[in-house]
Amino acid sequence: NNFEGLMIECEKETSLSKIFDKWSKYVSEEVDTDGLDIDYDDGVSYVPVHIEMYVEDVDNCSKYGPEVKIVRFSCEHDERMNLQFELYKYDFMKGFEIRRYEDTRINGLVNLSDMEVLLMRLGRTSSIINIDKDFIEDDVTPEKEPEASFS
Repeated sequence: NNFEGLMIECEKETSLSKIFDKWSKYVSEEVDTDGLDIDYDDGVSYVPVHIEMYVEDVDNCSKYGPEVKIVRFSCEHDERMNLQFELYKYDFMKGFEIRRYEDTRINGLVNLSDMEVLLMRLGRTSSIINIDKDFIEDDVTPEKEPEASFS
């Protein structure tokens, strides 16, 4: 499935906020709910988990090298959801591109998450990534529903 997902063509241009939205949905589907409190106010659900994205500039040691930024997606509750990747741009490029995701061996594909496959696909197709925001934070409610106990 991951190999098929990697081979799908994707948009030639997207924004960091759109990638964050996809990651936000991924977190709501996959976050570990162990240890989360349960909210009984409007039905029964887990309390939201805090997520954020921030962009960090990397100092360039050469004036001829690319402009590099590190993008970090972090989930306060579940570190397995955390992602980090690099964007780079040379002066002649229209916009930033994702530096090729490192684990591209065929044996490693089975262990990749849906988000890692998306990042690999964006890197493979040299999609332009517009940095429309350099910091976003949100609270995401997990899709899993808890077992209600009213004792």
